[in-house]
Amino acid sequence: MNVSKAAENFLKNRVEKENGMGMLLSVKDSGCNGLSYVLDVIHAIDPADMTETLPTGLLFSIQRSSVKFLMGTDIDYVAVENNLGLKKLTFKNPNAVGQCGCGESFNVSNSNVHE
Repeated sequence: MNVSKAAENFLKNRVEKENGMGMLLSVKDSGCNGLSYVLDVIHAIDPADMTETLPTGLLFSIQRSSVKFLMGTDIDYVAVENNLGLKKLTFKNPNAVGQCGCGESFNVSNSNVHE
């Protein structure tokens, strides 16, 4: 998992605004391609989740059941094309074999999932 400096700063600001402890990344069955990324501010760490402290001090956790879908994913916070001033989080997931046009949902094949 790689979180860009821009994404890390964006997420840290979100955590601070909500008086949280960190961020939790997970996936859920949803969207037009099967799975969607979910980012939640957390107020306690679940010891079962994979957690690390990023350079800004942000605690970043990945839900244990989602790790196999997210291994090797790069998260960035980038400008949206043709929308002046708007930015969004992007996910580059090497396990995804397809994704919807907006990038909000993805699917994986069994051969791409790391057990």
